[in-house]
Amino acid sequence: MKNTVILIKKDITFFILPLLFLVGVYLTSFHSYVLFHSIIELVSILIFYSVFILAWNARKYTDNNYLLFIGIAYLFIGSIDLIHTLAYKGMGVFVGFGANLPTQLWIAARYLQGFTLFIAPFTIGKRRYNLNILLILYTVITVFLFASIFLWKIFPDCYIDGVGLTSFKKISEYVISFILLISAVLLVLKRESFDKNVLRLLVASIILTIGAELAFTFYIGVYDLSNMIGHYFKIIAAFFIYLALVQTGFEKPFSLLFRSLNQKQVQITELNDILKLLNKILRHDILNNLTIIEGNIKMYVDSKGKEGSYQDALLVAERSKHLVDQMRNLETAVSLGKSLKPYKVRETINGVIKDFSNIKFTINGNGIILADEAFVSVIENIIRNAKIHGQTGKIDIKIYQEDNFVKISISDYGKGIPDKIKKKLFTEGFKYGETGHTGLGLYIVKKTVERYGGEIWVKDNKPKGTIFIIQIKKAKNQELR
Repeated sequence: MKNTVILIKKDITFFILPLLFLVGVYLTSFHSYVLFHSIIELVSILIFYSVFILAWNARKYTDNNYLLFIGIAYLFIGSIDLIHTLAYKGMGVFVGFGANLPTQLWIAARYLQGFTLFIAPFTIGKRRYNLNILLILYTVITVFLFASIFLWKIFPDCYIDGVGLTSFKKISEYVISFILLISAVLLVLKRESFDKNVLRLLVASIILTIGAELAFTFYIGVYDLSNMIGHYFKIIAAFFIYLALVQTGFEKPFSLLFRSLNQKQVQITELNDILKLLNKILRHDILNNLTIIEGNIKMYVDSKGKEGSYQDALLVAERSKHLVDQMRNLETAVSLGKSLKPYKVRETINGVIKDFSNIKFTINGNGIILADEAFVSVIENIIRNAKIHGQTGKIDIKIYQEDNFVKISISDYGKGIPDKIKKKLFTEGFKYGETGHTGLGLYIVKKTVERYGGEIWVKDNKPKGTIFIIQIKKAKNQELR
């Protein structure tokens, strides 16, 4: 109870202080709007720079590309905002430019911010980009924007004294608002990559930025009320960025910076278990098989070539070869760092069934999934399972799309699988009946499908047999190549 009271007091204090700050800044506007504007902008710039410092220093410890991307971008957005603040009417730094200059700088910064937030979601889950190249790219863009305003003077006018905002400025605010809206939608679509609270703060920040942009379409004078409201939205949006990235990053690092690190730790633990399994197979199953081969070869020599010993040795050798193949498939199934790419399901299945000439296949439908070369072993294992354990002579395969997934239904007409073992079917090392070998085949299938972000389950076929259903994410249009 005591800890709860302390936590509530801390949270109240945390929000009261910013509220008091906003009230204090508002009071400064009665003395000088330029002072009000300078404080609002400088605090926003300080937050943008803090985001950059956080992202840059965290680059070695996180693979959160979104954080790194916007962190680097905000260094340059903040820098343009700094010049905008110094150029503001009444500051007296850039003499002879009037109110058009700070308005041009504002639009330049907002376009840069809008496109940054639009592009950033596309970096999530991708390979780490070269940060030095990104720094150079933003430097070039920023220098170009400054040159277009100060040197070449080709940047469109945004404010005309005595008239107010130009059409270009108003239209730009609406365009930027639309870009930001799309950015928020893209961020929500990538919500699995963020802590829930962090995602809410980021989306709220974008929405408030949209509010600021819309407020800046109404003022006539640079000291008008709508201008003040827009700046309030901007500082609150920046504060939410602070909460999401700076405060969360330092006070709750595992919810953001090391979120992916925790996920990697789980995968490493799983890999250790797999390595133990591989080691057990090497030490036990294959060693036993080699011992049998050795004994049978000796018997073959001693008996001067009796056919039975030779056949036994050949059978065990084939079993050992199958074990090695299964180990290779298992290694592929749990490999880390390999990117998924589009695979045509029907084309892959057609390649696999060539090795099962004694089974009659029918295939209907098609689909394109995100997978890798291990998908071949998924199909092979299920068909081999149906042939050896189910002893089927016919398999029907249906491929169809459902929402964001492709489903693959593989139906055989063999012996079927008893209900009592269905739940154990995909368990490591589970064997059933005289045809059971290593108990790895379906375990490998499950691990591979899960790595694709999919699922696999089994049910009875009618009148007899088994149906394996695989559900894997379908490739989006932009991912096809």
